[in-house]
Amino acid sequence: MITSVNLFIGIVSGIVASGIFFLTLLLVRPKITVSNQICYDGESLYRIKVVNRTKAMLKNLNYTLQCYETRGDGIFYLKDIKPYREKEFYIDKYDRKDENASYAIRFSYEIPEECFLNDTNKLVFTFLADHTYSNTSVCIKKEYFIKKEGGGSDIVTGIFETGLSTKILR
Repeated sequence: MITSVNLFIGIVSGIVASGIFFLTLLLVRPKITVSNQICYDGESLYRIKVVNRTKAMLKNLNYTLQCYETRGDGIFYLKDIKPYREKEFYIDKYDRKDENASYAIRFSYEIPEECFLNDTNKLVFTFLADHTYSNTSVCIKKEYFIKKEGGGSDIVTGIFETGLSTKILR
């Protein structure tokens, strides 16, 4: 026979177990770093580096690069920029022993000249991915300005440092 005490203990333990499971899924989220600048190789390719800092593979990647022109009354859309190569489908998990740093991917683009015609133009990179264990998603949106107000640009000539770093070596 089930007593009311046993029933109460069963309900409370089920609620506690569900709470622990929810917190575990909440804490197991993708940890992504996207470069704060675009790296230009000096010839034709522009690269954006994305680093997976999670101990699990990222899947269902969806990423876009778009060129926008800003005007006084808002933003005017110019165009989508296609990646130089075919789309990537996953990013490997972070591993300190990985000498090839396959957990860090550089997405390459050939940006058309019309994006550089106006100093108010900006590039917007949007990155979406799913965590393989918890199936939680992450969405990161970065804006890169062709010319900043105080001078300078978010486009730097050089190459990305290897590994976890998103620094550009000039």
